[in-house]
Amino acid sequence: MSQTYTIVSPSDAALKPPPDVIPDFQDPFTVRPYWIMTASVGLVTTGIILALRLYTKIAVVKKCRWEDYMCCLGFIFFASFIAQVFEVVDAKGGAHQWNVTNREMEQQLFFANIEDMMYSPAVGFIKISIILLVLRIFCPVKRDPFYWALQSLNVLNTIFYTVYFIIPFVVCQPRKKIWQPQTPGKCLKVFDLYIASAVFNVCSDLVMYSAPLWKIWHLQMSKGQKLGIISIFATGGFAVGFAILRLIWAILLVFNADFSYVKMQANVFGAAELACGIICSCLFVLPRLYRHLTASPPYNSEEYRLRRYKKLASSGRRELEQSALGDVHRKEEERNPWDKDIETAAVLPVPLRRERENPR
Repeated sequence: MSQTYTIVSPSDAALKPPPDVIPDFQDPFTVRPYWIMTASVGLVTTGIILALRLYTKIAVVKKCRWEDYMCCLGFIFFASFIAQVFEVVDAKGGAHQWNVTNREMEQQLFFANIEDMMYSPAVGFIKISIILLVLRIFCPVKRDPFYWALQSLNVLNTIFYTVYFIIPFVVCQPRKKIWQPQTPGKCLKVFDLYIASAVFNVCSDLVMYSAPLWKIWHLQMSKGQKLGIISIFATGGFAVGFAILRLIWAILLVFNADFSYVKMQANVFGAAELACGIICSCLFVLPRLYRHLTASPPYNSEEYRLRRYKKLASSGRRELEQSALGDVHRKEEERNPWDKDIETAAVLPVPLRRERENPR
């Protein structure tokens, strides 16, 4: 979250430079290129993968679920977060603060506050999407401790990120003091709240991504199948890593007054974390799209069944027509009885499929 500083510099710099350092307002060193690269790759990659997910759900499975809507909301807030950080970058965000003017620093603090508002719902919706997907795959019928643990984490995430969405609105009274520190008023200890948010983020990521691995490893299936499913959750491991890096830079903000430089590095890790979360949420659906695109039997298409029906009806061979349609439905069931309902059947373990077929 945003932090206030005492502006002490004779040359209109937002922070007093170190000894023997002359402020450079024209072409200072900045981490802007790293931010642009991370934001561009993250936004384009997640946009493409989310589009493939929606195509699969709408055109192939023909059914969207709550986790799909949550993922879309997460992507919208992720894009909003990136847009606000670019506003910070336009005000020399990423440069050392002694190379930033007071006016530019006000602009940075203003958009940094909005950026914090966008981050909390983005990470919150992404985590809800992943948890709902894990629950639907691993707990289709049975309500065991694993199910209730993840449901509890879902509720806790919802409450926590809702609160941290509201905090940036009320962090300072009056609000103008957020971007104009010299304004009379009072502010919360925003860096303490910022660190608390980062710590909770790391802990919930660890629980969310590690719990399914424990469930998978105790299933009766080959090691190859286990490793195949675990590889999907490996993307979540990258999200945890970036969350830990973001926590480290949040702690650095407490001991380093160079807000403009340090906060931008934390934003780079935050954007990477959000992108990895969206990718992990979408990877479970892509195998269903792959099977749809590589399906070779012609009887798997509605067009083929309709053409076959008209041909048999025109020849008056009703009995053959019924026999042919029966064979089509039977072959579809033999091919994969989960195609009509479960879009993640390609990665669903056999024991879980049997549990869906024969609920206790």
